[in-house]
Amino acid sequence: MVSAFNATTESLFLSELNSLNETNSGNEDYKKLFYFIYQIRYENFRNKNFIRYLTSLRLHFFLKNIDFEEIKKFDPFLISMFQLITEFDQYMEYKFLSNNGFQIKKNKIKCQSSLGKMESMPISENKSFDIIKTYLLGKIYLDIEINYYKAFKKFQQLSIMFPQNIIFKETAAECKKYLAPKPVD
Repeated sequence: MVSAFNATTESLFLSELNSLNETNSGNEDYKKLFYFIYQIRYENFRNKNFIRYLTSLRLHFFLKNIDFEEIKKFDPFLISMFQLITEFDQYMEYKFLSNNGFQIKKNKIKCQSSLGKMESMPISENKSFDIIKTYLLGKIYLDIEINYYKAFKKFQQLSIMFPQNIIFKETAAECKKYLAPKPVD
């Protein structure tokens, strides 16, 4: 829906998104988690940087208040998603702190540790989790770590899994341009 944005799909998307946020029945934490993920993606897509920052803070405090004993009652996919997003939240916290001069060395180490934990999360029996994890890591390497080689690998993997997805192909191709050797004068 987001890749084919127009006035109709955008209003449908926002309606669905708001219904996730307003739900108060069963798996409430799970629905809230996905609300935050898609709200941040939407705000990023629409370049609403300040609102995205506020939504990210709300997600951060939401994750800090999660009762992980309750989460353990969910199916393996949901447990994996909460673990992935919690690790991503920690990564972003450490990245923010180190980028703003707070215990730079210590927070960079913690940042890399969180990134390593995300990378090493086991392959799930639910393919959707692996796709989400690969995409998230690809975006981290592309937009935050500025590591075009690792970003290329992630988007290349997604392009192979989804040959019809133009965005994955274009992103992989864009990363690959940065990897090509520069001509010598």
